[in-house]
Amino acid sequence: MIKSGFTPCLPVVRPKFQFLVRSKLFFCLIMTALMGSFGAVTAPAQQGDQPPNPDEQYIRIMATIDKADALRKAGQIPAAVTRYREAQTNLVRFKFYNPLYDPKTVQYRLDEVTGRIDALTAPPERPSASSTNQTELTAAPAPKSPVKLIDAGAEPRKTLRFKVQAGDKESVLLTMRSVVQNSINGTTPTQIPAITLPMDATVKTVNSANGDITYEFVVNDVTVAEDTNVTPQVAQDTKTIATGLKGTTVTGVMSDRGISKKVDVKPPAGATPQVVQTAEQLKSGFSPDAAFPEEAVGPGAKWEVQKSPKVQGLVSQLHESYQLVSFDGDHVNISVTVDASSTNQLAQITSVSSGTNMVDLTKIVPLQGAWTTHDERNSNIPGKGPVAFKSDSSFVLESK
Repeated sequence: MIKSGFTPCLPVVRPKFQFLVRSKLFFCLIMTALMGSFGAVTAPAQQGDQPPNPDEQYIRIMATIDKADALRKAGQIPAAVTRYREAQTNLVRFKFYNPLYDPKTVQYRLDEVTGRIDALTAPPERPSASSTNQTELTAAPAPKSPVKLIDAGAEPRKTLRFKVQAGDKESVLLTMRSVVQNSINGTTPTQIPAITLPMDATVKTVNSANGDITYEFVVNDVTVAEDTNVTPQVAQDTKTIATGLKGTTVTGVMSDRGISKKVDVKPPAGATPQVVQTAEQLKSGFSPDAAFPEEAVGPGAKWEVQKSPKVQGLVSQLHESYQLVSFDGDHVNISVTVDASSTNQLAQITSVSSGTNMVDLTKIVPLQGAWTTHDERNSNIPGKGPVAFKSDSSFVLESK
């Protein structure tokens, strides 16, 4: 149902790709909300015209979907696809400028429209073996691994697999420092105080058949450091948003090679709308910190993961590069570089992360990790011109 009279808050910046360690997710919740506070932009309006309110915009989009449905039922598929794509574009735009406007309903409509476009534009299925009088059925090919080995490295070599057990627990401490800058608010960078999250990581189950690991992270507390270089308003906003993350829970499933298969984020009861909305979106952007190759590898080995996910109409390119620096028993030292970009009708987002992780194969969280991330978002808003947003962050991880 459309909420009559609902006035949306200022939009938040869409979440970035998540890299290097699963627990970094919580900092992205903070950063997304903070970016909304420090660098929010308003929806463009035509000069001299009063822009329609969100209710009117949503009604127009629904009318476009109704027209597309009518064309589809009448067999006018090309025209229907054109209308559906128009609705998809407008829903993406609407969600960007009104992120707090009944997000579940808007997301449902976006998924529905995207599904209909995919169904109407999918290539026809090839005839089955039985319809072509084939006498033998070939087995379906195994799913292709997203990990590509570039160099197996030097001898000795070993296969890298997590060897955890149900009930294993880790205490995790993650600290972040960040500087953000938005061209709308001027060129002066905004420094954010250091944020530290103590967390508990637990292995819930281990599948004996395929090695899949179900895990859970829980934020126990949030500490925001006192910093004289941070303005009082930024310090207060940071504390308000960060402390609201206490009790956030992440559950997921990964393979014994560290390949993520499922992620679910549950914000704490009473969480702010920014945190709730971001948690929903982060489900599709969450990446593991380790994706081991199938083959045995030795010091100097290199492998990569390259993906082109399509999420909510957003075309993304993700490239993860790994190098095995050394290993000693179950302790593996890995360097990681991640390049990501995504583009839609409103903006281009790029992100580069690099760092090192000391991985213990008997634990799901690295023993130690240190890395940096640089993110940029460039938009060209009609009537306002180009808008640029940048952030630089550093992370330090410890677990025991």
